[in-house]
Amino acid sequence: MDPTLPDILELGRLRIRLRDQVRIRSRWSDNMVVYQLECPESHRFFQIGRREYLLISCLDGSTSLAEAITAATKVLKTDTFSEQEAITIGNWLLESGLAVSAESGAMSSPPSKSKSNGAWNPFWIKIPLLRSDALLNGLMPLVGWIFSGPMCLVAMILLFWAMTVISGHYDQFLLSSQQLFSSTNWLSLLIVWSTLKVVHELAHGLVCLRYGGRVRELGVVFLFFVPLAYADVTTAWAMESRWKRIHVSLAGIFVELQIAALAVIAWGMTASPEWRHLLFNIFAMAGISTVLFNANPLMKFDGYYVLSDLLVVPNLWQQSSNSLTAWVRRLVYGTPLPQLGYADWRRWFVPGYGLAALFWRMMVCVTLLAVSSVYLGGAGIVVTILGIGLWGVRPVLQACVEFGKQLRRSPRRGFRAATILGALLLVGGYLVGGMPCPGNRVMPAVVEYTDLDILRAGTDGFIREVHVQTGQEVQDGQSLFVLDSPDLHRDIQDLKLQIEKTAAQIRVDRNTGAIAAAQVGERQIQALEKRLAQKLDQMDALVIRAPRGGRVSGGPFEHWVGRYIREGEELAAIGDEHQKELLVAASQEALEELQKHLQADYRARVSGQGTFSGTLSQVQPQARLQPPHRALFAPYGGTLAARAKIREDDGQTEYQLVEPRFEAMVRLTPETSGRLSSGQRAWLKIGFGEQSLAEVLYHHLEKWLAQLANDHRV
Repeated sequence: MDPTLPDILELGRLRIRLRDQVRIRSRWSDNMVVYQLECPESHRFFQIGRREYLLISCLDGSTSLAEAITAATKVLKTDTFSEQEAITIGNWLLESGLAVSAESGAMSSPPSKSKSNGAWNPFWIKIPLLRSDALLNGLMPLVGWIFSGPMCLVAMILLFWAMTVISGHYDQFLLSSQQLFSSTNWLSLLIVWSTLKVVHELAHGLVCLRYGGRVRELGVVFLFFVPLAYADVTTAWAMESRWKRIHVSLAGIFVELQIAALAVIAWGMTASPEWRHLLFNIFAMAGISTVLFNANPLMKFDGYYVLSDLLVVPNLWQQSSNSLTAWVRRLVYGTPLPQLGYADWRRWFVPGYGLAALFWRMMVCVTLLAVSSVYLGGAGIVVTILGIGLWGVRPVLQACVEFGKQLRRSPRRGFRAATILGALLLVGGYLVGGMPCPGNRVMPAVVEYTDLDILRAGTDGFIREVHVQTGQEVQDGQSLFVLDSPDLHRDIQDLKLQIEKTAAQIRVDRNTGAIAAAQVGERQIQALEKRLAQKLDQMDALVIRAPRGGRVSGGPFEHWVGRYIREGEELAAIGDEHQKELLVAASQEALEELQKHLQADYRARVSGQGTFSGTLSQVQPQARLQPPHRALFAPYGGTLAARAKIREDDGQTEYQLVEPRFEAMVRLTPETSGRLSSGQRAWLKIGFGEQSLAEVLYHHLEKWLAQLANDHRV
């Protein structure tokens, strides 16, 4: 609050009047007459109802608030003002720069623009460049047709076309995003983003001119030291049609989405990796970024103004902030809630919106400060400290000042506030720092058979017959593959021939009395027969049978006929459908918790299968850069980040985990095993043990900052 404003207790006797520069116009809104107040110096618009207008119209500088209430009551009859309501309105008029005090000469000066915008903020630096709409008047004949009705239909066709391109080439499109946030791509993103924002703001200005508005200025605003173009189209609030105002607000999003759609369509028409990379950058900045930020109603960008007009709640940001503050004062000090002027669901929506917007701003501020502390080095630490001072210390100081005022006015309110705040701090401190953190963290896992029988080729040969399909249930001893080995047949025939020749020679030696030679021949026959038996065993191995009943995994086998197989090569695997387990890739933070609760039951879930329980049977204490199953790798559809590595021996690409993981096994019940399939991805739920919420958040923040620093170095 401005310290030059009179204390709220004096407002009942204060005589105020509207400033001469304030313009008032009536309009229809939501089936009722409302009045719009425009402050030309600050380029701000305010909207009030009939009740408020009647009260304000009585304030001519010679009439006190009490006298104005009496005058307004004669017209309003039953719907009158309380003294507290009138004081609130008078205080709002003075704070907004719409009114001046007849007794205070200091209040008669017009509000400066910087004052109307609040205190100077180094994270929001506004630099006007053009204070004329001459540029837009020159562009209007050239590009104004883009915002016509027929072009809206063309825009819908382009968006639908772009969605079909993405759905038809989803895997390739996703592959283009892998280098989006790499350190070598930042300059390209910055150039694309800056260009798009200039186009975005020009679109706002062009549509504003299209409906008879004026663009007061064009310029650059540095949001957290990042340059952004802006166009001052506040005159759009003077437009009576809210649909025209909504069109002005959506113009930038409309243009960027069309650029994103054209980028996707062009991406689908080119095969050049360089062009696809650039086009994906344009799509990301014009499509994803625009939807997340400009269309987000929780930030005071385009989506906010659209929501404000759709709800017919002017100054939604200020009203929600004031309403939220009033609820806090009601809770802490017991002060009555002021009337919002809405009797329907908006009475609850406005403070709810304020709470949601507050949490969103806090999340954005913390994220920006954390990122700056990593990417800006020592300067980032200074920025972080400055940001904490602006966004954290200032509200605390304001709360302390408010507490002092309330304490002076009513010691009972001060005692109530101290009691409530003290209790909230104690309870909050215990919940955050003392009580074990509720909830679970989740670890990625894969369903796999417990005892998997691997079928391998017993000899070299060609696959002649395939009698099985992937996922087929087989019986013990069932024939699965039949191999053909011409070399093996030839070896067997050669051995049989050698045995016959040796046997004939033995008979000759015995007939001639060469007993020693006959004995040598008999030993040769024994060796040959042994080799023949081995070859015959290999012959039997040409028919590969199921060692037990179960389900076959591996393959697919449809095109295996004629394929050459070497001895020992894996062909397939057979597992029991009622004996499965989860192979879990556990993080370092979860290792201690798992080791403490070996043989304990844990909950897990599979998408589309609900949750189920299993028993932790084993935890490997050795961390590895390979997950227990390759399906957990991000390149194969999993969630574990991986880095590619080229093998020197064969030049093939293999993946390694960015962060080492520990393997754990969770045994599933026969019933659960029967309804899950091998290879399904799952999530194991692990509690936080004795860790408090503060410790969990600290570990997450520490890990995230370390990852940011690692990516920055790369």
